[in-house]
Amino acid sequence: MKPFLELTASEMATGIDLNVMGAFHFSQLAIPYMLEAPPSPTGASLIFSGATAALKGGAKFAAFAPSKFALRGLSFIDTPALTQHFGPPKTEGERIAPDSIADAFVYLSQQDKSCWTQELDLRPSVEKF
Repeated sequence: MKPFLELTASEMATGIDLNVMGAFHFSQLAIPYMLEAPPSPTGASLIFSGATAALKGGAKFAAFAPSKFALRGLSFIDTPALTQHFGPPKTEGERIAPDSIADAFVYLSQQDKSCWTQELDLRPSVEKF
């Protein structure tokens, strides 16, 4: 971990390679297996772990923070697109069920304080961008 002015382009590229390109390559390798797997009641998920540094950098996080921010961007852009492309077909009139919204809000209010989120996006599976 180095301050920005001591960071080399190679060190910055390594962070991007590990966090962003790693998730990209993993997705390309995992999705074919997910598509071949027997159907599951809960479906399949690609989940990428972020870091507080993506939103709140620090003095010596000059390579780590931007790569985690970029991973966050990849997840926000690619995951919905991948879901729309590879997910199961949905009916055109489907919307988020009120009980699903309530369950998510209860989860947010009762989550374990040792590992928590302050952000949760709820969207209908048929949302168009």
